[in-house]
Amino acid sequence: DEYLLEERIRCFTGGHEALAKLATGAALPDHDKNRARLPPIVEHLSFVQHLRLHELQIGGKTSQQLEDLLQERGITPEQDALFMMRQPEFITLSEPKSLLLAHVSVGDLFQDKEDHPLPEVYARAKELGLGPCPAEVGPYLRLALTDQPLMEWFDVATEPLPATQLCTGIFCLGRTADKVWLGTEQGLAMNQDSGSEFVFEVLF
Repeated sequence: DEYLLEERIRCFTGGHEALAKLATGAALPDHDKNRARLPPIVEHLSFVQHLRLHELQIGGKTSQQLEDLLQERGITPEQDALFMMRQPEFITLSEPKSLLLAHVSVGDLFQDKEDHPLPEVYARAKELGLGPCPAEVGPYLRLALTDQPLMEWFDVATEPLPATQLCTGIFCLGRTADKVWLGTEQGLAMNQDSGSEFVFEVLF
């Protein structure tokens, strides 16, 4: 897919042991052999047991072009998501740009099973070199993730966009048995439980 340049690590679960093997050039298990070289950012995120990194290309399309492309792919965004994409604050880059994204759970970030308010989640991510994504990551990632696991839902961490009273200005991506979704998060005012999942931009 032209929008997903390379999914470098579908599910990296080796922790320090696998990183040590990579560093020494030792052989990895068969299912690891086709993985690209791990980015340096992973070295201090190796405590995350289920880390997914995606390299995503954004930019080069207007909001309307993104909306049209979603429709062409058979993806109908929820009305709240369309409302957000049609706001002046939804700014798209005029030129293509590649980003590295990290998909993590709240439990991964804090290494506990406690609930945490959203500002705490963002602050913890910042400590680990992760930051909010550009707003256009939501639609671009929806186009790219054609193989999202069934019944998986996650939020795209961004600075909230203007939104309706029913949502909080952050995109949510999900997949059910009959369709893939580009929606909006409606519960961010509440504490986030350990199973809540977010995608952040990796800040080098």
